[in-house]
Amino acid sequence: MSTPQKTKDSTEQKTLEEAMAQLDTIIERMESGELPLDRLLEDFESGAALIKVCQERLGSAEKKIRAISKSLDGSLSLEPFQTPHDE
Repeated sequence: MSTPQKTKDSTEQKTLEEAMAQLDTIIERMESGELPLDRLLEDFESGAALIKVCQERLGSAEKKIRAISKSLDGSLSLEPFQTPHDE
């Protein structure tokens, strides 16, 4: 098993699509009812970390979408903003 820090780092680097796919796999495993309690707890912890990644990715996308604004002359412009990683 990997160390908690390595798992956290690799989880945080996933794209939204990767995190969602991994979440689907974890949910399927957990719903099977065939896992021992230890594995269920590990999967639950991993799932919680993946949910956090998904929330961060979606939040960042929402900020980008909101930053696009129409200027007075009708052209679109993108306003800069800081992501959680920039802070």
